[in-house]
Amino acid sequence: MVGLIPAIDIIMNRLKSIQVLSKYLQYTVIVISLGVLVLATSAMIFGEQVALIVIDQELNNHWSEGRISSLILGFIVAPIIVLFVLFVYWLQRLFGEFSRGAFFTADGMRCYLWLVWIKVIGFLYGVIVPLLPNMIMGGGEELDITFDVLEFFTLMLLVLIIYLLREAQVISNENKELSLIHISEP
Repeated sequence: MVGLIPAIDIIMNRLKSIQVLSKYLQYTVIVISLGVLVLATSAMIFGEQVALIVIDQELNNHWSEGRISSLILGFIVAPIIVLFVLFVYWLQRLFGEFSRGAFFTADGMRCYLWLVWIKVIGFLYGVIVPLLPNMIMGGGEELDITFDVLEFFTLMLLVLIIYLLREAQVISNENKELSLIHISEP
């Protein structure tokens, strides 16, 4: 039993380090995200095109050449901003769970689930964005749709991991119940 105490101290110190790092990451995500939102908003307000290059080059070209209004551009970009804000919210919340030492909880799983589905929706919207200016303006231009196969497979793997984690959580909860029953029996 004496040899166990230093090992427990080492484990507790590592856990505390992970919790502190998670709290640091939580605040870092918030600060960087606020900076990105301020830069993107100021770029949109002051007519700069920096923020749009990240979204879609063709959309940027339509806007810079005056073929698409700022209002329509705002409607196209709004879902991306909403997805970004949602992603940041759930990511900082996940890091908050980790900072409390709650690594494999239902709340942590909910955060992870939201993060993955936001990424899936963002991926699908990214496929649709190049089509929107043409659909809105009614042009008959030839369209190039890009599809990132690696990102698609990564998203499918993340969805599969969610399924596996949920099943593992159910089994873990069942094992806890069984061990409690076993302990309470004489």
